[in-house]
Amino acid sequence: MAADGSRGATRLLHTAEKRSTLVYWPEAVDERLDQLQQLIMTTGEHASRAQILASLVMAAAQDGEKLARLVRTYRRRTVEEGGAALPPKAAPRRPGPRRPND
Repeated sequence: MAADGSRGATRLLHTAEKRSTLVYWPEAVDERLDQLQQLIMTTGEHASRAQILASLVMAAAQDGEKLARLVRTYRRRTVEEGGAALPPKAAPRRPGPRRPND
């Protein structure tokens, strides 16, 4: 029996008990997260900001050196470079059938 009392059921990670994390970061980073969310929306999917962050954390390499290099790269970025890697804002895809390109 699973810890939640269900028999043989597999619990999905995104439905597990939540913990709140308060994050303070530069505006450019927050804008980047918004744009990542927009990119997901262009596929017709929906993901909350928390789900995007959780996905990135779970996908992170289990390698301290790689992670340290990423942090060092982030720390060396200038404010001007902060938004440089941002793709142009994409229009969200509306649900429903796609129109043929005429």
